[in-house]
Amino acid sequence: MFLKPLFTVSCNLNGHSRHDKFPKLFKKLNDFILEFRTLYNNKAYRLFSFWDKIGGKETVVVATHGILKTTQKTPPKEIKKAEEIRKQYLDYRQAGLNNKTKNK
Repeated sequence: MFLKPLFTVSCNLNGHSRHDKFPKLFKKLNDFILEFRTLYNNKAYRLFSFWDKIGGKETVVVATHGILKTTQKTPPKEIKKAEEIRKQYLDYRQAGLNNKTKNK
């Protein structure tokens, strides 16, 4: 079963493709997974995401899922879920790229 990402955002980052250019928005959880942080109605919402540089041209932010954060520490199971969705996304994208090259 393929777990679809919540959404992808293609964005112009003025040449920036790293989370450290936006430290107030993104917190790096591990080598690949980032946490997009926002506060709304005094509640801390977190969207888990990763960055995908497509064709070396544009950066896409892929949100895997979100939670309402109730503790200081990010639950490890949520990071693992984001990693699993990332892997599925990359496998799916690679399979699509392979099909495109075969059909040429």
